[in-house]
This record gives sequence, structure tokens and C-alpha cells, in this order.
Amino acid sequence: MASNQKHWVSEPTSEIDTIARVGKEGISAIPPRTIPDLIKGSFSKFGSNKAWNVKRAGKWEYITITEMYEQCMCVAKSLLAVGLKRFDGVSIMGFNSPEWIMAELGTIIAGGLATGIYTTNNVETTKYILENSGSRVAIGEHSLILEKLLEAGKGIEGMKFVQYSPVPVEQSQRERGVISWEEFLQLGKDVKTEDVEAIISTQKPGQCTNLVYTSGTTGMPKGTMLTHDNMIWITTLMNLEYKFKQGDRILSYLPSSHVVGQMFDVFTPFISGCEVYFAMSNVLSGSLIDSLKEVEPNVFLGVPRVWELIFEKVEVEVKTGRLPTGDVAKSIGLSKARILITAAAILPLSVYEFLADAGLPLYNLYGTTEICGPAAMNLPHANKVGSVGKPIQGSELIIDKPNSEGEGEVLIRGRYLFMGYLKDPVKTAEVIDTDGWFHTGDVGYIDSEGFVWINGRIKEILKIGSGQKVAPIPIEQEMKKELKLCAFCVVVGEAKQHFNMLVTLKSKLSPAGIPTDDLDDEAVGICKSLGVEVNKISEAKESVIVNKYIQDGINRANERAMNHLCLIKKFTILPLNFSINTNELTPTGKLKRLYVVKKYYDVIEKMYSK
Repeated sequence: MASNQKHWVSEPTSEIDTIARVGKEGISAIPPRTIPDLIKGSFSKFGSNKAWNVKRAGKWEYITITEMYEQCMCVAKSLLAVGLKRFDGVSIMGFNSPEWIMAELGTIIAGGLATGIYTTNNVETTKYILENSGSRVAIGEHSLILEKLLEAGKGIEGMKFVQYSPVPVEQSQRERGVISWEEFLQLGKDVKTEDVEAIISTQKPGQCTNLVYTSGTTGMPKGTMLTHDNMIWITTLMNLEYKFKQGDRILSYLPSSHVVGQMFDVFTPFISGCEVYFAMSNVLSGSLIDSLKEVEPNVFLGVPRVWELIFEKVEVEVKTGRLPTGDVAKSIGLSKARILITAAAILPLSVYEFLADAGLPLYNLYGTTEICGPAAMNLPHANKVGSVGKPIQGSELIIDKPNSEGEGEVLIRGRYLFMGYLKDPVKTAEVIDTDGWFHTGDVGYIDSEGFVWINGRIKEILKIGSGQKVAPIPIEQEMKKELKLCAFCVVVGEAKQHFNMLVTLKSKLSPAGIPTDDLDDEAVGICKSLGVEVNKISEAKESVIVNKYIQDGINRANERAMNHLCLIKKFTILPLNFSINTNELTPTGKLKRLYVVKKYYDVIEKMYSK
């Protein structure tokens, strides 16, 4: 047995000692509780709140907390009726919706493990998650997703399939065992409420309740086991620190299968009485601004790519005088926003500054799936642009083996720390040491005022042929400042004598979220300002003027380079932009650097062979 196993487990039937993690004062001293207790405890305060709102047939419908609990009890009874046992998995795949949350909370109430699966996962990855999680039921949104689940579920004995979309189940899928949501809910009509309550009474705060799978940037995703207390405590802390209020509106658009979606969309309504509004499923293919304008959220979290897209949409209009700076917030649906958060990756400084000038200060935070949310947060009274804030209350964050500049690996420890990776003691022992520190794999430092700065991933640090190490992200940010035409700049050159760069041009997505050859309106406008009349990436790639524009931008950024190691020598324009659906980006918009380098290996080698 590993010597550090007292700090983690690898089986969901085990339990973490939450009492040992509870602090003596402040937020860290909040007593542990279970998710069913949280839900029931919210009835008196928020029971009639319009907690979850969804637009159907052109009209907004809402579900109160009391109604949600009643539906979750029905789900729990139906799961028990089909034979769900304690700590069995229930996999949920689809875009955010009330039914997604019902499926999750119903699973937890029934004593199962709620397991979200990203809709962008392929069949192979989906099959792995179904098997790894021990799922006995797979709940999917519509026929396309059910087809993937059916294919992935082949060979898994006794698997049940449920479609939660109101659209009728396709006959071919019904013949393979798929039932509708309404039919599923009827299965539990004979299960007694006392039987469900008996299961609830056995649940403990330190037991596993959720499986959140990592993005799988370097292989199959790992099942991160999260406890009742993990989810409740970190969400409570965030709600208190940002002072969320009853009636605050939140736009739900990031995947519910991600910890951010869990905190904001699932648990915040129970803790602060916020109201969640579900965006349309095509929200990241062009309808985000429309959704923001309609909902006018008071609280909004955007991953860096989302903030960059918003910035790109309005920057030109402001610079040309078509949109006064004071009208930016209203033009993007954020005039009522009180708390604006960015997380999940590094955001260019220019975006912060532009939005701050428009009266929209961003609060950057830093966290990982393994800690169920943030480890450090910028707050209204303590916000240093570019940093990820100060370590949260009731937690510890240190820099391991700092170099002469104070940089090293970020280690964290606290009540938010996950139980371990499901059925993977080896990988768990690799990241949680004998003193209970979680090794994040991120490189950072803490400044003299206590703010944390993140400079990238250890695995992404590039080692040049001479053996010296360079972080690519700062170089890429400098390049993007100069290259408004480019969506992504990716520094490459591991073990080479110098660095080169892959670039993608800003383009439109298809309705299915797949990058197209069509340049977006901003890119067309930039090309036009250069004197080039093009509408497609394939045309722009061949333009001498466009290539000169990129080279000139690289030259300007090179002039500001920290040292000669950070210089970019050559570049290649890729034929298509990156996207979540084509696997170059994680579900939260992070670049899958290793995947991109592998995918474009021949392109990279060609640059170095010239």
C-alpha cells in the first residue's frame, strides 16, 4: 500500500475523513453535509424560486427548487426500479437542461455516481467512461447522442438507455432498448419514498457522489471522484466571496459535465437562490451574445476564448467610433452584470484592459477538476490583473522547488481536494504526495503581495535544442497582440534549435460547431483593410500580403522578446481553425497542445526542413 494513501482513495465505496479537513474558523469551518441535506435545507428560503429556466417553443419555462426535488425523487425511484445499486454509475450526455440536472441529482439521491460525459467525446472515449464508471444507466439528450451511447454500450450487460429530449424516441433506437424520459419516470411509481429516504440517511459528506472526467489531453480521461462536501463547500465559498444574491441571473452554457457547470448551474441555486437560464445548444457557434442580451446575467463566467470572442466582436467598433466605450456593456448583454469571472486558461492582458475601460472588470480565478473549483481567486476588493488572485480561505497553496525567479510547481492542499482517480491508485499517488499536497503540474509564482501567477503547464514547457526551457504561452500572447487576424498562435519546436509557430485564422463555425473555410466577418474586414479581397482561409493562405502581415507582426513581437530563445523564426497558416468538436480544444476551450503538435507533425517538420 502506498505510504500516502491516507490522503486519498481509489475506490468509490471508500470514504474521505472530511472532519480532518474542516477548519477552525470562517468559511473553512462550515460543517460538512450531504447534497440531499443541502437540497432539503434550501426549501424554506428558496423553495419557490424560479431556479432553472429553459426556453421551449419560444417561451421561457421555469422549475422551482421544490419542483426540482420532486422530479429528482422520481428519477431516484426509477433508478432503483431498474436495479441501481449503491455507487453504481449513471452516465449523462447532452446539453445543459433541467433534465440533465434532474438526472444528476436523482442519481445522487439514489446513492449512485453521477457521471457527466462531454457531447464531443467519441465512441471510444464514451465506452471507456461507461465501463470505468460502472454505469448501469445511460441518459442522453437526443437520437444522435443516443446512437453514440448505444454503440459505446455494446457488450455492457444490463445497460439501460433513456432519452430526455421531448422528441419521440426513434423506432430503430426503441427496438434497441431506448425509452423516453416519461416512460423512465413511470418505472419508479411503485418504489416507496421511505426506501429512498433510507438510502439518503446512509450517505455521508466524505463519500463519492460525482465523477467528473478530465479532458483527456494526454490519453483516456481520468475519473475524478468528488465528495458531497467537495461540491458543497467550494460552491458555498465562491457564493460567499462573490456575494451572490437571491434572484441573481446566471447564463448556463459551459458543459454541466465540467466542475464550473456543476458549481454555477447545479448547486448555486440551493446556496444563494440564484436563477439559472439555459442557453441554446448552439451558443458557442454564434448565439452567445444574443443569449446574454436576452438573459442579462448578473453573474457570468467565461473561459478565455469566450472573452476573446467578445473582445474581438466589439474592439473594432469601439476603435472606429461606431460604438462608444460606455455602451459596450449594453451591446453584449452585460449591463446588469455585477460579477464577471474568467477561468480555465490564461487571458491576454489587452482583453482585461479593454473590458475594464468599458466598466467590465474581470476577476480571474485558478483551479482544477481535482479540487472541484478554484484554489485562488481575484475578488472585487483584491484584484490584480494578470494574476489568478490570492489563495482561497481554508486552503494552502505553495510553490514547490522555486527557481531563482521564484517559479516552481503549484501545490495545493485543502478541503476541496478530490478523493482520488477512480480505480487508478498509480496515477493518484503520482499527484498526491505523502503530506497530502496535490501536485497541479502548473508552473507559477506568488508575488510580494500574495497574488498567484500561472505561467503554463510543466508538460507544455518547451526545451530547445541547447537544453534551455521556455514557456510558450507568454510568447503566444505577445504574438496575438500583433495578429488580430489570427485565432490561435501555437509555438512549436521541442528539441529544435529555434521556435516556429502554427497559426489559425479567425473563421466561421458550421451549425455543428465544426470550423469552416469561411473567414469570419472580423477577419474579412482585416484583410480588406490590408487591400486583400478574400473570404476564405484557403484564399488568405495564398495571399502574399496576408503572409507579410503575419510576418511583420511576428517581427514586432520578436522585438519585445525576453531573450533570443523566445524568437519565432517561421510560421505556417493551418487550413482550418481549432474547435472543441475537432478535438484541438478541451470542452472549456483550452488548447490541447500535445494533440495539435501530433496532428500537425508533418507540417511542423516541413518548417524545420526548409
